[in-house]
Amino acid sequence: MGQYLQIRVSAETFDPAAVEKAWPRLCALAGGENRVLSLAEVLFDKVRFGDVPAELKDRLSPGLEKAAALAERLEAALADRDPQTADALSYELEDRLAELEKLSD
Repeated sequence: MGQYLQIRVSAETFDPAAVEKAWPRLCALAGGENRVLSLAEVLFDKVRFGDVPAELKDRLSPGLEKAAALAERLEAALADRDPQTADALSYELEDRLAELEKLSD
């Protein structure tokens, strides 16, 4: 980093509306959250601590634990300025959310 410049590696949801279109049931379950990293975290907490039907909780919990862990690893890779790892984890996280969307109906 320079004296006046700060170098950042970050991950942002480019198109939140596309997230809502791709995973409408997950976004609704998460109270309208449509940013990918936050979606994984909110869903994990909602299913663990929120008022979610037991059957849905049983179907989603294992996958949500993995999604939340992927989100944490992705954020750690960003903090370590490791964009290659963060990129690979972003695909894994999106795949996991797609699987969870199928399980959420």
